[in-house]
Amino acid sequence: MDLFGADSNAALIYSVRPKVVAKYFGDLCMILAALTLVPIASSFFFGEATLGVRYIAVFVVYMIMGLTFRRILPPRHVQANEAMVVVVLGFFFACLLAAFAIMGKNFTFMDAMFETIACISTTGLSTLPSVIGASDAFVFQRAWMEWYGALGFITLCLVLLIHSGFTSKVMSGGEESSDIIGGAKVHAHRVIRILCILSVIGIVGAWILGMNIFNAVVFGLTSVATGGLSPTDSGVRDLSVPLQLWVSLLCLAGAAPLTIYYQFMRKNKYFTAEILQVKVLFLACTIVACGIIICESLHSNMSMNYILHNIPLLAIQSQTTAGFTTVSCADLDSGSKLILICSMLIGGSVGSTAGGIKILRVLLIIAIIKLTLQKISMSRHAMVGTKFANLKIGTGNVVSALILIVMFFVIILFSWFIFLFMGYDPINSLFEIVAAITNAGISVGITNAHLPQILKIVLCTDMIFGRLEIAAILIMLFPGTWFGKRKEEVR
Repeated sequence: MDLFGADSNAALIYSVRPKVVAKYFGDLCMILAALTLVPIASSFFFGEATLGVRYIAVFVVYMIMGLTFRRILPPRHVQANEAMVVVVLGFFFACLLAAFAIMGKNFTFMDAMFETIACISTTGLSTLPSVIGASDAFVFQRAWMEWYGALGFITLCLVLLIHSGFTSKVMSGGEESSDIIGGAKVHAHRVIRILCILSVIGIVGAWILGMNIFNAVVFGLTSVATGGLSPTDSGVRDLSVPLQLWVSLLCLAGAAPLTIYYQFMRKNKYFTAEILQVKVLFLACTIVACGIIICESLHSNMSMNYILHNIPLLAIQSQTTAGFTTVSCADLDSGSKLILICSMLIGGSVGSTAGGIKILRVLLIIAIIKLTLQKISMSRHAMVGTKFANLKIGTGNVVSALILIVMFFVIILFSWFIFLFMGYDPINSLFEIVAAITNAGISVGITNAHLPQILKIVLCTDMIFGRLEIAAILIMLFPGTWFGKRKEEVR
């Protein structure tokens, strides 16, 4: 007896077509090859010939893979599971080759993989004890990985996988398309322009406010990407107040739906959902700041002036999952840590560079709960519309949001059990795990070079699940993805 109805559903499942996956993986490799030209140029510019040679080898591998596979004729249609497989393969391939490149900086393979996964997932955790003494080439290339991680893989995960539904309307301005690749290209072009413009504004603004050009470039890239890596050990702590505010503003800009800037010019009718997310983003930052201020004023020895200056900045960094901090989170009260955990879990907007469950999904679940409670007091025959922010809510949207939220908590609990088994403090270990899976990167000091290998693997897994939004990984592991009937291979 099949309790889950697998036999009845088997006839509806189409496995991925290897040639289709290879075709678009080849296209992705060509894009990654182009992105690798920047680390090559920066390595030689900063006098890091050894690092440059390694990146040249990475470039050659990308080109060989790209030129080999892109010759395959494209299919008439691309399945959603095929797009997800391409994203996951591209993510792991990029991390693996980037790890090979930075192993020339005396990293072990595990630490190199941890560093590249943290960068490309825009998490910002690091096992490095310090960046003092690190070359400018290496510091820039970490920022570059975060930027193209935000540009490439967040866009691909949230766009390339679009094939219909509530979330796709929000991200594409209401323009639906049955062509996943075609729709993805249109949306990706918009996001690329938006992210480039925001990054240039961020760099120029930081430079005008007194930052040297190198640090301005690094902060400009990582702030908009909500990545959290900085060119110094002190992060934003030693920056002037105007620069701290500027970096926070850039993080908020990256955590808003990137299409809001495009839709604002078009006055799109789906603009309501974007505005709602931005309003809730600012409201959440305010609530988190107030909660932590109360906790710290009651339970810490910090001065009120220190609290009022630093805690609002911390609230912005946690809610946007950027990770720049001006305070030591290890010294915070347990109540403050729990508030930050909830803040990171919610995260930023759908279609942004931020991590977390995402504001739109949380609002969607709240709307459904409200509707359910209202229906209890209505007539049995009452017909109630299921609209949210001018968008029609489908059953599939609700189920998808619930599944993602449940899987988030399942992975967090499983990871937490491993940390507790290894003897780590419950609150601190939970904080570090949530910072990893939400790609926030705020650390209480657990992540370091001496962290046991098994826990580094756990955090790497959490960062990957968080960045690829879990579904893509589950699709990769689902047997039906690989074994079963297939549609026609190509045109």
